[in-house]
Amino acid sequence: MRRLRKRGLLVGVLAVGLAGAAFAVWPRGPQLELYTSPAAEFEGRTVRVQVLKPLGWVAERLVTYEAPRTMVETGDGHTMRPMRSFFLTLHPAPPDGRLGWMPGWLRRYFVREPEGELTLSVDNDGAALATPVRVVEDPSGGDGTWSASQRVKIGAVGATIEYVRNRKDEFEGTYGPVCGSFRVIAD
Repeated sequence: MRRLRKRGLLVGVLAVGLAGAAFAVWPRGPQLELYTSPAAEFEGRTVRVQVLKPLGWVAERLVTYEAPRTMVETGDGHTMRPMRSFFLTLHPAPPDGRLGWMPGWLRRYFVREPEGELTLSVDNDGAALATPVRVVEDPSGGDGTWSASQRVKIGAVGATIEYVRNRKDEFEGTYGPVCGSFRVIAD
């Protein structure tokens, strides 16, 4: 009777251990989090960009660009006027520095190489048409990148998102929610 109880307990502990291990390694859906850019003064308004980004990706920097006279498309043709824009790039965080002691051949099993990029831009070319999400698979003819882009408009402000990944499975699982969440918040 005692042996039977011990075996039952052992089988129960093993089953719970296997279930826990399976849960730990089971692939989950895309892990995304909401990101809101720093505020930027734009056309007399405070503008932020909001998008779902992959977990662990960080913003590189916010760059503002001004061109004194740029050809801008209008409904009637083209006109010259000042062009203002800002760009923000997000990318995977650098590999964890705590593993620097580990040989490279072993570290690659614990840390994936950085891949992909998410670029957000806002400009005052409100005449440029808004576009639906466009997907380009392997645009460079074999280097293994997939990208999606979209343009949205709010009055005189236009915004563009470009999302690039090197792994097709991760791209296909995330580009829809990432591009679908893209929006401009103007105060």
